[in-house]
Amino acid sequence: MEAAAPVPGEISQVATDHSLLSSYREALLEHLFSGEIMRHVWLSPLKRLEIHEAQVDDGGYDLVLGAC
Repeated sequence: MEAAAPVPGEISQVATDHSLLSSYREALLEHLFSGEIMRHVWLSPLKRLEIHEAQVDDGGYDLVLGAC
């Protein structure tokens, strides 16, 4: 049996499933990335790590890391 053709203007179920939790997925990946960076800093001679997050991501960045 062939799948029905999408109706113009209708959101497909696949697109909805993938985009439904996109903000959650983005935050989860950001935390995992930050955690990996913190682990490397912990084991290195660096003493400080600063993590800055944009409240609104219209400035061209989501995350800024500074280490010294």
